[in-house]
Amino acid sequence: MNEAPVTIALVVFGMIAVYSAIAATMLYLGNRLSKLDGKDDLVSRLRRLHVLAACAFLLGCALAWMSFDSDHPYKYRHLLIPPALVAVVYLYPVYVELKREGVAQILRYLGSLLRR
Repeated sequence: MNEAPVTIALVVFGMIAVYSAIAATMLYLGNRLSKLDGKDDLVSRLRRLHVLAACAFLLGCALAWMSFDSDHPYKYRHLLIPPALVAVVYLYPVYVELKREGVAQILRYLGSLLRR
């Protein structure tokens, strides 16, 4: 009997289970961290941002290490992953703030046009 389809199905099911568990864990941790302090407490928000950046850096280091361990042909390009993930973590709040301010500017401009 050919066991390859059963093995492939188990691998696919295992991957889906692991990715679902990672997503559920991140949602749970995000929910717990968002309830720690008041939303206006800048110090705790920055502390959480730094913790997320550290986690992103460690995840990027693990990915870069895996590329070196598997002797990937472009393994030196993977060294850009840790700083890229940290940049994503730090730039997202800036993007959200700029987007919010941009929308607020547009709404103020439209309001001033409609008042005339």
